[in-house]
Amino acid sequence: LVASYSGDVSYLTSSSTSGGNISIKKANSTTVLRLSTTKVIYGSEQKEKLTVSVNPTSLTSGTVTIKTSKVTVCRISIQAGVATKSCTLSPKVLGVGSYKLMAVYGGSANVNASTSPKFTLTVVK
Repeated sequence: LVASYSGDVSYLTSSSTSGGNISIKKANSTTVLRLSTTKVIYGSEQKEKLTVSVNPTSLTSGTVTIKTSKVTVCRISIQAGVATKSCTLSPKVLGVGSYKLMAVYGGSANVNASTSPKFTLTVVK
């Protein structure tokens, strides 16, 4: 690493060299999942919107997977931390029951992976 100062009227030029290494690590991320409702009717025509965001926004791109512990509900592409589209959950994707949904960001070359807190979604008859 070399630091240099070109000087001015008041100060002379100066430079310094360090023999040490610089390590640049990936940024940590935070993934947020938002549900438009916590209860849906199985088989109805209503569709619920799921949205996600990932921080740090300026570095984050890739895919967020919205899923339960066993079922992938949908995948959303993100660019600069913002979803390029939202995910619409059709109640037929999951059977009647209660599910813990989470959004999982897989990470990128510059940003570590993260998982949102779980939200309960109930599918009723």
